[in-house]
Amino acid sequence: LLGHGLAVGRMRAVDPGPQHAIVLNVAPIRAGVAKPDAALFEAVRISDGYRNRVWLGPLFRGRYPADMVEWAARYGGFPVEDGDLETIAAPLDWLGVNYYHDIVLVPDGMPTDERCDAVGAHPGVTGVQDALPGPDHTDMGWPITPDGLRELLVSIAREYPAVPPMMVTENGAAYDDPVGPDGVIRDERRIRYLAAHIDAVADAMAAGVQVRGYMVWSLLDNFEWAEGYRQRFGLIHVDEATQHRTPRQSADWYRRLIDRARADPGQGAVGS
Repeated sequence: LLGHGLAVGRMRAVDPGPQHAIVLNVAPIRAGVAKPDAALFEAVRISDGYRNRVWLGPLFRGRYPADMVEWAARYGGFPVEDGDLETIAAPLDWLGVNYYHDIVLVPDGMPTDERCDAVGAHPGVTGVQDALPGPDHTDMGWPITPDGLRELLVSIAREYPAVPPMMVTENGAAYDDPVGPDGVIRDERRIRYLAAHIDAVADAMAAGVQVRGYMVWSLLDNFEWAEGYRQRFGLIHVDEATQHRTPRQSADWYRRLIDRARADPGQGAVGS
């Protein structure tokens, strides 16, 4: 956070013209049982604290959340010096939000049949970040929770009145759909995923949230961190051996969606 604030100040000193922002990997944190006990409530609070609130609070309230200051004290506390929070909280032109799925916490070792219906339909992760099994997930094992994106955008705008307009800077799904005999890559699951999340953004905008843009992750299949080339997020398939690139059907779908959005900005993605 301090590095961000210092960099923004230096860049504005060089040229006050460009817009400046920060991008955060934030996500709703939920309890994945119908009747969570006090320990699970506490786990959700702390997880939300270090995943979301310790970033948003200093940026848009000029302070760390009091409960997280208390929590961090047992580990040495936050290394804050005089003037740091003012530097961190310098006004921004927009906020970038990377979103892929909600995080659902359940007690380790809990049998599947004791989890609430929401977890059965939208598998999340345990307290140690292990993916839960379920029918509705990407090839990464990530749950598909588009309404969480709407909720996230709405809650940030509601809880942090100083937040600038937002932009969804990453959203997408890994699916390794094969190249068909006719050379076409039919990736209907990716299209459904993207359509649902774009509609979630439209719903947030209808609720009054200022959202300035949406970016799919990603244009091309990429080297996906520890997963290497095994997970494919691209609208365009890349053959790593030859570098040959083949647009998936989702690429054509997204192009047509953009064309229609230009013609009718109020139109969502459903049915496209």
